[in-house]
Amino acid sequence: MQRDAAGNTRRDRDRLGQLRHIHNEIWSPVLDWPDAGLDGAELSYDVYVDLPLDNGLFYEWHVRSKDAGGEWTPWRDRGYVYFGGRCCRRDHHMVADLLAPNRQQVQIALGVIELGQVWGLENASGTSTSSPYFDNVEFIAYPLNGPVIVGREVEMAQDNFPTSGTLDPVNLANNSIRIDMARDLLGSIDPNILPGDSIVFTIACPLPSEPPQLHWTVMRNPVFDAVRTSIFGIATQGYIEG
Repeated sequence: MQRDAAGNTRRDRDRLGQLRHIHNEIWSPVLDWPDAGLDGAELSYDVYVDLPLDNGLFYEWHVRSKDAGGEWTPWRDRGYVYFGGRCCRRDHHMVADLLAPNRQQVQIALGVIELGQVWGLENASGTSTSSPYFDNVEFIAYPLNGPVIVGREVEMAQDNFPTSGTLDPVNLANNSIRIDMARDLLGSIDPNILPGDSIVFTIACPLPSEPPQLHWTVMRNPVFDAVRTSIFGIATQGYIEG
């Protein structure tokens, strides 16, 4: 089954005769939620990947749920598509925060989407691979005792080097290092690179609770205590409520 109503396995041309790009999905049967006391949820699957970036094809997943009133939510995901060199791997996604409270049923979608034309990739024809292949799809419901915390590698702090480009063993303040994520905020259409200077996690509370608190701590190197700067001053731990 596919997202569009036409029923085609590949949409080649629209009614004007223009080339259409691949966007095919397989939908699971509707799954009954097993127990109202289970609030956690994880989607896992094996996938064979042969999707080099310049091919322009990516794979994706979505979930949706039927709420207590019998209405389906929109399809939800992390707003991300996936690619990679030739390999077999198993993906795991925590999805409790994407489901309706008191959900009655859920449904899963796995698909392939052609986006090379959006980013101007060199070979965006989608013809150099027949992947992805999906297998062993598993959806698990489990008891949840706290918030759901989800992070992506591209939005976490990455290894970095001093902004000056050299190491100064005498004046330690010259070794200032940016805290950058891997994601380029300017996007692929801009030849320059501007890495994000934040660490991003999505935190959701499917269970009724007090306002959540994000607790943080810094494992410091005391050699740099005299020159370390932070919006929190010299603090090495604390929390933010919100």
